[in-house]
Amino acid sequence: MTNQPDLRAKYRLAFGFFVGPLVPGVLLGLFSFMNKGSLSSLGFCISLAVVLGYPVAALLGGPLFLLMQRYRFVKMYYYLLAGSILGLISIFVANVDKLRFMSLTDIFGYYFTPHHMFLGAIMGMIATMSFWLIVRPDRYTYSGGGP
Repeated sequence: MTNQPDLRAKYRLAFGFFVGPLVPGVLLGLFSFMNKGSLSSLGFCISLAVVLGYPVAALLGGPLFLLMQRYRFVKMYYYLLAGSILGLISIFVANVDKLRFMSLTDIFGYYFTPHHMFLGAIMGMIATMSFWLIVRPDRYTYSGGGP
């Protein structure tokens, strides 16, 4: 049975929205750094996660979180599915400035290869999994009411 969140749960929600988009960049940067990379590669991966993750989390993640809470889609596999879709959206947003001068075959042949889409989906899933582990939306009802 779900109940209303206390103040600690609300802090965890804010912390989850702050940390969740950073986790894929930190993990990718640490992996790059440990494989003979430099500190600049770690900084680049974190800054890339900030530039790609926070706008998608703020514009789409917040409303999607409230919608999923309202309809009680609170299991981790729902969040992983939503994260993969948000990751694909972030890959699209990252390449949107290059899209206006290209044909459709160039777009799907170079910028949206299966490797790019798979990496975006995995990074989105890592971000939402870390968000879910911090917030634990299955324990509380954050939005009022529901069907």
